[in-house]
Amino acid sequence: MAEETPQAPAPDAPAPAPPAPGGPAPESETFTRAYVQELRQEAASHRTKSRDLETALQQAQARAQELETTLAQRDATALRAKVAAAHQLPADLADRLRGSTEEELTADAKELAKLIPPPAAGADSNPARAGSAPSLLEQTNAYYDRTRGRVGPGGAIRL
Repeated sequence: MAEETPQAPAPDAPAPAPPAPGGPAPESETFTRAYVQELRQEAASHRTKSRDLETALQQAQARAQELETTLAQRDATALRAKVAAAHQLPADLADRLRGSTEEELTADAKELAKLIPPPAAGADSNPARAGSAPSLLEQTNAYYDRTRGRVGPGGAIRL
């Protein structure tokens, strides 16, 4: 009988696949330098990609935290405005309300409302309409009266 001798793989042939994890290790396998270099480059590219993804994940988590904080601040501001309006407090005083829940804000708004005198009946709370400032029509007529006779061609005012 002829004794079989192991033949070396052809230089063009692909290298044998590595053994499965947990499986029996082959007695001796040799890999070409090119194959080992290719595996090292592939592993390096995976490590680089992993680092890039970890960085992107950290940035996304930081941005999500920032947005959650902004949303919480807006919700708190809206709740304060709602409670202030419900207790007929001026909008300027909404920021002075203390508390983190609607019940706490409501209790504080009731205490604050006790300190503010109620508006007089028939009084307008808008200072622009309080009667001291002239209306837009009155302002326009006054301007027209001041510039009458001084308006030249093209609307230019002569001094």
